Amino acid sequence: MRRPTSLIRGGSYNSNGGFTILELTITIAIVALLSAAVVGYQRGAGNNRELLLDTQKVLQDLRRVQNFALSVKTAQCGAQTIAISYGVSFTADADDRAVYNVFNDCNDNKRWASNETAETISLASSAITIVAPSAGGLDVVFIPPFPDVAINGDSTAGGRTGTITICHLKDASLCKTVQVNEKGAISVQ
Repeated sequence: MRRPTSLIRGGSYNSNGGFTILELTITIAIVALLSAAVVGYQRGAGNNRELLLDTQKVLQDLRRVQNFALSVKTAQCGAQTIAISYGVSFTADADDRAVYNVFNDCNDNKRWASNETAETISLASSAITIVAPSAGGLDVVFIPPFPDVAINGDSTAGGRTGTITICHLKDASLCKTVQVNEKGAISVQ
């Protein structure tokens, strides 16, 4: 095939048929920028997914304990098997903020005691950074057979709400807040 003569005389036709160094450099730079953007997005999405999984774990445990109380599930307390309240105890201390306890309230004080722990649960990628109403910890106890809730031992005051804030360990700006109210409604924000 014959090349157009106007391109050959004008000097803008590359007779080698390849790319110039400038074209290759620009192409490599564009590919590198796109790759960096995709990797950064994937890393952020991974952290978000890990936080969501930990938040779902907390929700699942709160609802499981609530179901124990609503179904009047019995537990072994000392030598007796009795129907009791069940709870979850959260702490936000600096030592181990990624751990909380599920407990059987055998002494019926609507507070966690170390001898009542049925299960200790660890979050995989997140920490419990804030608990309210108390900075030292939060005990949420579900009282059978009603969907009534004691927050830090109080089951009588109106407007009781417990709040747990869960933040990702690698990215503290990623946080979810779980709330439990006096009627047992559990929500995430």
